[in-house]
Amino acid sequence: MIEKLTKTVYKAPTAGRCYLTKEAAIRAEARAKIKRKHPTEQSETDYSSGYSDSGFHWRELPRSEVLFRRMYRLIKKEAA
Repeated sequence: MIEKLTKTVYKAPTAGRCYLTKEAAIRAEARAKIKRKHPTEQSETDYSSGYSDSGFHWRELPRSEVLFRRMYRLIKKEAA
């Protein structure tokens, strides 16, 4: 038999998704806000000149773990 259930979900508006746990939503929101400030750049290769660029991701920032933890803490404090 199929039953209809109503459950609580947590939405991360910047990430644009819903999550089953509050912690997952906070983490996704922190990542999305950092990505908005420091967007990912795709790698580029120009074969004619031999130029190669490895691209960019926010995790390559110096002390990116600290940045993520601080953003996580701010969002968690705001959500409480």
